[in-house]
Amino acid sequence: MIIERIAGVLCCVACACAPGSAEAAPFSLHDALDLPAWVRLSVESRFRYETLDNQFRAGGQGGDQIFVMRTLALLEAGSDTVRVGLEMIDARAVLDDAGTPLDATQVDAAELLQAYALYRAPRTLGFDVGSEFRLGRQTLDFGSRRLVSRNRFRNTINAFTGLDWKLGAAQGWTSEMFVGVPVVRLPVDRPALSADEAAFDEEDFGTVLWLLGGTSAPMADGPAAGARLEAYVIGLNESDQHVATRNRRLVTPGLRLFRDPAPARFDYQLEVILQTGTSRADENPATLTDLDHFAHYENLQLGYTLKAPWSPRMSALFDYASGDEDPRDRDNGRFDPLFGARRFDYGPTGIWGAFQRSNMYSPGARVNLAPRPDLRVMAAYRAFWLASDTDQWVPNRVRDVTGSAGSFVGNQLEFSATWTVVPTNVTVEVGGACLLGGEFPSSAPNAGRDGEDSSYLYAQLTLAF
Repeated sequence: MIIERIAGVLCCVACACAPGSAEAAPFSLHDALDLPAWVRLSVESRFRYETLDNQFRAGGQGGDQIFVMRTLALLEAGSDTVRVGLEMIDARAVLDDAGTPLDATQVDAAELLQAYALYRAPRTLGFDVGSEFRLGRQTLDFGSRRLVSRNRFRNTINAFTGLDWKLGAAQGWTSEMFVGVPVVRLPVDRPALSADEAAFDEEDFGTVLWLLGGTSAPMADGPAAGARLEAYVIGLNESDQHVATRNRRLVTPGLRLFRDPAPARFDYQLEVILQTGTSRADENPATLTDLDHFAHYENLQLGYTLKAPWSPRMSALFDYASGDEDPRDRDNGRFDPLFGARRFDYGPTGIWGAFQRSNMYSPGARVNLAPRPDLRVMAAYRAFWLASDTDQWVPNRVRDVTGSAGSFVGNQLEFSATWTVVPTNVTVEVGGACLLGGEFPSSAPNAGRDGEDSSYLYAQLTLAF
């Protein structure tokens, strides 16, 4: 089975790269099957090889590799007003060895990702405001996607079961409300994941997630023309009813001011998030102490797109996510990223995933180029420090509780190139990152490296029909 998949990928690459393929008309599975207009069917298969040299995680040694495969199949039926949808996911991994960080973020075999009913209304309570209600198991992209997201780069995808209500007015403002429970991906034990065993994912009814947010219409004129303001609050209340958790009972309010990139103008983004409530130090059921939780996160970006060949966009970046200052007190100051995505801020995830929005601050810069309409290139640099040198380098569980190992984690360089071989059908992407290690990973007692640099490369093919 694996050999057949790999052979199929190679055949697709050969066909895609054949002369004249770039001019090929997009292929539609819906049209090929001559399905009626009230039915929507789409399939996407993605194949990615990843390799990492010099593992940096706690206790890690040597290098790692993995080949991940993900297929998504979406079927929707109904009218523009009422629709039902089903989406299946089959996410698997091969070529992993005993030291590869393999978990449910890479494997979720033969699973129901979404099953929902959707209703759209052009008016709400007599007002000229459109509504969309979605009930059932579903994926969510909320706001900047930093706290709740449908994962893009990661091989598996977060799902939630509940009711989502979106509002949108002709003036341009939008709002969203959701209440529900997260879906727990199963299995979780290493032997079952390594064997790509299938098990039904289950709703965690011991946990409740709710969110409420709104975004203003774009500002009409002046130096801030096109800018929008977003305000939101997210609540999470979890227990050990279904799985072992950190019993997070958190309320996370945030504000974001942003203007999207456009030629010959500045774009920017400022997001400020607070987090309060209680949490525990780890997921161990024997840990019964509730810690007072107060944390914060700030993101600042400033970019400019030149009106020139290749449409170059340059941006300056800064992130701060608080850490826990004292592991021995009854307070937790480490920011929790909840269910957010991080690839677009901190580089590839997969078996890399060196950084997340917890206990760190990081200045950086990024350059985006479009040499051709079908080719996008990106290069980025970031430096990383621990916000608290006595807290973890999250998510790698490397820690020096004395703080004597310092706080500088290192410099990360990142690049990617994405080629749309056949519009909507075939995309090829290559990329990588390297971490030039600082004093902390060289000196921390449980670090998985001896001050050497770590590097990561990936090659990915996506077929969508």
